[in-house]
Amino acid sequence: MKKFNQSLLELHLKFTAVNGEFMDLSITHDGKETKVVPEENKIIQINITFPTEVILTTSNKNMDKDTLIDENGKILLDKHIVLTKLIVDRVEVPDFCLVRLPVSSSGTRNSYFGFNDQFRLSFMEKNSFYWLLATKSAS
Repeated sequence: MKKFNQSLLELHLKFTAVNGEFMDLSITHDGKETKVVPEENKIIQINITFPTEVILTTSNKNMDKDTLIDENGKILLDKHIVLTKLIVDRVEVPDFCLVRLPVSSSGTRNSYFGFNDQFRLSFMEKNSFYWLLATKSAS
């Protein structure tokens, strides 16, 4: 029997490569680190137990060669990962809430991961219902 504080988390990610290479991503949850095999569109499912935190660590971005810029300084292509969709217990978090969720080590919130850093997804409520309610209220 499923406990009320256990949920299925789905992260829908879009990886963009530069020079044939993607950024690296690892996910840490409950003390276990999992390396993600990058591909253009990736869906990751994680069983979580509230309250908890999921940490996304991005790496393998070289700021000198992984952002292609034209002669006018316009970015043509950038190696990055985007969190395109977040689903908790089959309930999709609305797009306008996505940018409020991942917090980088500098404290900024963004669903665009374009540099080497750690991003934290916090699920500190007692279950998914309260978490979704708090997420909608914060928007």
